[in-house]
Amino acid sequence: MRGPPGLNSRPEHVKQAVEGSLKRLRVETIDLLYQHRVDPDVPIEDVAGAVKELIRAGKVKHFGLSEAGVQTIRRAHAVQPVTALQSEYSLWTRTVREGSASRRSRSSASASSRTAHSAGASSRARSTRTTTFDSSDFRARPPALHAGGAQGEPEP
Repeated sequence: MRGPPGLNSRPEHVKQAVEGSLKRLRVETIDLLYQHRVDPDVPIEDVAGAVKELIRAGKVKHFGLSEAGVQTIRRAHAVQPVTALQSEYSLWTRTVREGSASRRSRSSASASSRTAHSAGASSRARSTRTTTFDSSDFRARPPALHAGGAQGEPEP
C-alpha cells in the first residue's frame, strides 16, 4: 500500500460509498462525484470506469477530480469525461498547477479552488513546493505543496 491510510478507490468501494451517500442524503442522484485524492494503488481508469457505471445507472450525474496531475486527468477523461477539476489555490504562492488550466480548457471541465484561504496562514510560515514540515504538521500532507506536485507527476 503506497497511499495514505484510509484511502480506498477500488471500484467496489466507490460504488459502496455512493450507495451509502445516496441513502444518508435521501436523494436518488449525486450531482457531482469528486475523487478528492487520487489513490496510487488503483489505476485511475478503474475509478473512472466505476463512475461511468454509476452515471449509466443514474446514481451520479458528473465526475470530478481533485488535486490530480495532468496525465491522471487525461487518462480518467479517456474513460469518462471529467467535468470538474479542483486544485489548491494558495494565497501564499498564488499559483495553480501548471498545465491544469490548459487541460481544463481542452476538456470543457469546470474549475474550483480548494483551501483558498491558505490553511496554516496563522502560523506565519510561508509554504512552497520545496518546504518540508514535521510529519505531525498537517501541511506535510497537501499534494500541492509536495515537490513534483499532485500525484508526484513531474512539473511541466
